[in-house]
Amino acid sequence: MLMTKQKGMSLIELLVSMALGLLLLGAASSMALSSLFANRDGLRNMALEQEIQPIMSLMVRELRRSGYSQFATDDTTTPAKYFRKINMPGAAVTTVSGKKIYTGECIIFRYERPGSINNTLTSNEVSGFMLNNGQVLMLNSPTNLSINTCDASDSAWVPMNSIERINVTELKFIATTETVAGADLINQLNISITGSAKGAEFSSTLSESIQLRNLPRVY
Repeated sequence: MLMTKQKGMSLIELLVSMALGLLLLGAASSMALSSLFANRDGLRNMALEQEIQPIMSLMVRELRRSGYSQFATDDTTTPAKYFRKINMPGAAVTTVSGKKIYTGECIIFRYERPGSINNTLTSNEVSGFMLNNGQVLMLNSPTNLSINTCDASDSAWVPMNSIERINVTELKFIATTETVAGADLINQLNISITGSAKGAEFSSTLSESIQLRNLPRVY
């Protein structure tokens, strides 16, 4: 009776198989970790955008009304009746295709609020936005109706975000104007805001473009 000798894997073959298995396992683990980190970063980025979006929405809503007066007043000689006025302190001015472009980090504007239609400017009808040390500040009822500077030490400028939750690294206003009778009237305003979560290594930027149909005059 013939005996059949069974032959198994040699030590070298076993080692090669284990090495290939470890390589495949390592590749799969690397892909899984990459996917996990990507999902985590995506969720963090989404959360960051949700922190920035309310700030952007408020700025867009307020600025869209800038220059409004029910009586269409444009009396530049009477500060108490001049709603169509926007200040962009320190803004850089360039000219593109014959149009002046104002780019800055601060904007101050006026509009007549519902419920106080009297053709007279009051403190709650003067507002503005600026960036200061990671916070977006909003101008709230200044005592000086002709305010044209951005001074974070003025108590009328109040923060819109907590530095503990979000650090705003950039706030930019870009105004495209039309020159009418020597005055620069804003017809389009682009806003961009960039922020990062505390301790995060990434940032998120939101941008909006709005039409200013009241054509406020920029200074």
